[in-house]
Amino acid sequence: MRLPRPNYKGTPKKVAGNNRDLRHYGGAFANPWSAYNNGTRCNVTVYEKTGYHGRHYKLNRGTGWKLIGNNLLSIYSDKWC
Repeated sequence: MRLPRPNYKGTPKKVAGNNRDLRHYGGAFANPWSAYNNGTRCNVTVYEKTGYHGRHYKLNRGTGWKLIGNNLLSIYSDKWC
């Protein structure tokens, strides 16, 4: 999963596997602009809060959001497949 600027621009943040707390990966997960699931096998559900809590959305493999807007104010945890 990558979280750069709108339209997938900027420096991507890459993560793999389930993550209960993405905050240690850096600031791109607070106020994310865009996201893309570059995974090869799984869909991912991203959560607004740590520990798989808060608003959540499924991001299918090979798809992304060019502009997240106010739908997710942060992405602080994720679960694959």
